[in-house]
Amino acid sequence: MNKNFQNLTLSVSMLLLLGSVAINAQNLIQNGGFETQNPAVGVNPPTFSIFPVGGLPGWSTTASDQKVEIWSSGYSSSSGGPVTTVSSPDDFYPNGGQYFAELNANVVSTLYQTVSFTQGGAISYSFWHRGRNGVDSMALQIQELVNGSWLQIFYQPLSTGQTWTHYEGRDIAIVKPGQQLRFNFVSVNGSTTSIGNFLDNVAFGLLVFSDSPPPGTGITPDHPSLTETNSPEDPNNSVAETSPELQLDAIEGLSFLAAVNDQLLAQSRQIGSLLYDRFAMVRASRQNPPGEEMAASTSDPKEVKDPKEVLSPGKDFTVPINGKPTTFSSKEHLPWDLWGQGSGILSDVPSVNAIPGQHNAGGAFLVGLDYYLTRNLTLGIYSGYLVNRQNFTGLGGGSAWSDGLAYGGYLSFSRPQGGFYADAAMGGGGFQTSGNRPINLLGENYGYASSRPTSTFLTMSTDLGYDLKRGHWTFGPVGTFQCTGMNTPAVQETDPYGLNLKVNSQRQYSLYSGLGAHVSYKLQTSKSVSFLPEIRCFWNHEFYNAPRTLTGAFQALPSMDYNYNDTLSIPNTVTPSVGVTALLGKNVSSSLFYSVSMGGGASLQNVTLSANLNF
Repeated sequence: MNKNFQNLTLSVSMLLLLGSVAINAQNLIQNGGFETQNPAVGVNPPTFSIFPVGGLPGWSTTASDQKVEIWSSGYSSSSGGPVTTVSSPDDFYPNGGQYFAELNANVVSTLYQTVSFTQGGAISYSFWHRGRNGVDSMALQIQELVNGSWLQIFYQPLSTGQTWTHYEGRDIAIVKPGQQLRFNFVSVNGSTTSIGNFLDNVAFGLLVFSDSPPPGTGITPDHPSLTETNSPEDPNNSVAETSPELQLDAIEGLSFLAAVNDQLLAQSRQIGSLLYDRFAMVRASRQNPPGEEMAASTSDPKEVKDPKEVLSPGKDFTVPINGKPTTFSSKEHLPWDLWGQGSGILSDVPSVNAIPGQHNAGGAFLVGLDYYLTRNLTLGIYSGYLVNRQNFTGLGGGSAWSDGLAYGGYLSFSRPQGGFYADAAMGGGGFQTSGNRPINLLGENYGYASSRPTSTFLTMSTDLGYDLKRGHWTFGPVGTFQCTGMNTPAVQETDPYGLNLKVNSQRQYSLYSGLGAHVSYKLQTSKSVSFLPEIRCFWNHEFYNAPRTLTGAFQALPSMDYNYNDTLSIPNTVTPSVGVTALLGKNVSSSLFYSVSMGGGASLQNVTLSANLNF
């Protein structure tokens, strides 16, 4: 298929789509009912006239003698007649008026009009055809002017008996502004070279139909942009349905926005992982205060002279005095914690169903404030900034840039000596995305469709575990669970053709669990500095894998709905991670972790840096 045909195919379908908007509705055919002639053909009594084509405004002919033939309604007692004009209304003519044309005047020829487009969109056609002395055959041909030559881009043969039959084609192709098309009615076969093929009520261009095409009817086009259906009950009534090009463009638009939402849902879910990293670092710093072993090895309990001056925040301790064990309750200092945390994410996701493959690069930065309600229970708040960049590799491609804000609060319980711990957090936020996807049809690019969807989310997460301490080692099982819901209001694309795909609102949910374990080892490098290398590994499962249906319609064709359906195909992942926590004195701690999530051919790499300040 040549490029010129592709250009016209895309352009024509765009024009009809625009035609479905009343303000843009146009029948670009002049004198389509053949009601104007010069001189006028008589109607009383009915008759016919063969005259130069210059007397039929708007029309041209390929006849060697440049003659056309017009009949008035009711002429000829033969030809299954008298032959009257079309009696039924269509979307563009209330009736057949008083006149109709015969393609075969004196010779076999083509009757045509040339149309120039000042705006792009999707085009349609509508006309009536009748055989004269039996079954006559003609063809609808569309040509495009390219470098001074007319090239065929559409050809539809049809045959009709002695009954007026309505033919229409909707969204058959797409045109761009500035293109010029020729709409030809070609006489293929009649009774003789001068008998056959009646034609009436011709409409072509940006057309608005009053209802959807009748189901189960259609013509068999020699053109890949039409969908073939056949009606055994009424084989003569033919309607071309929406072109596969437009269907493909709609599906690409729907799957593009579905993929954007999937990534934003995954990123909002990352907040739970970030908070887990934060809680784990705090537990590590409380369970392994710097200098604990050194202080124990160098201290002499007999040197305690004034117990009132001893400070060991949050601890009770027992020392022998004069040979007797004595317990002291230290003056408790419950500090505030100011913390910050940043993460960077790189992921590669293969194509899943119609969701295009993608490369993602993003990150998050959270800041928060803790307050110790008791020595073991902490209340805190956080807020942060989220960012993500998506580049799509499947289907049409495209890219999306998302910015988001997050906020929330949490409770955390843990004990300095280890044992059971639990954390719970609840928060929300939102994203603003700028997306651009190419319109790629039939191997050619026709510009870009852009959109700016917004999303809001609410997330709740919890984790619990049990830490065992054996010397310098700390290890234990961990369980996590997170529930996230995201709402994306309806969003409308904009494109150069005014198709403007509108995607209806989406609601997505995630019930995400993790089951794993961790192990760490304390390395004391000085009295005030220690490091805790740590290994973690989780098996994660997504419980919410209900089928999803995303719907939408072109603004220019609001009555034509498109659906995109899929289900979650990667419910299970394994996430190993390695990192180190640094304890710097009593008030400062920091951690750096690298993790990889793997499953279903997808991989997500994550680097998380955390810092904590007590005051």
